[in-house]
Amino acid sequence: MSKFLFRLYSDTLAAKTAFEGDLAAANRIIYVRDGNVTLRCAGQVMALASNSAWCARTPCQMLAGASGAQILRWELHGPDPAPTAEGVQSRSLME
Repeated sequence: MSKFLFRLYSDTLAAKTAFEGDLAAANRIIYVRDGNVTLRCAGQVMALASNSAWCARTPCQMLAGASGAQILRWELHGPDPAPTAEGVQSRSLME
């Protein structure tokens, strides 16, 4: 059995809500379905609008914009639980 899991999450972030702490280092793609988010990772800050994506493997922080955001997040990593925070709903769509 593999030590890695490939997961797809649907995240709904309320306005100005962030995941608590960092999203751990993992091979990851973040796609913004609706709204916008700001990502901070590896010393860079990226603003993603609706219908845009970003990928990397470094830890990152994600903050929703003024209208909130709906995100699809693909990750390949060990069997750690999904991050949670008040105002954030994460739902595993595939494992």
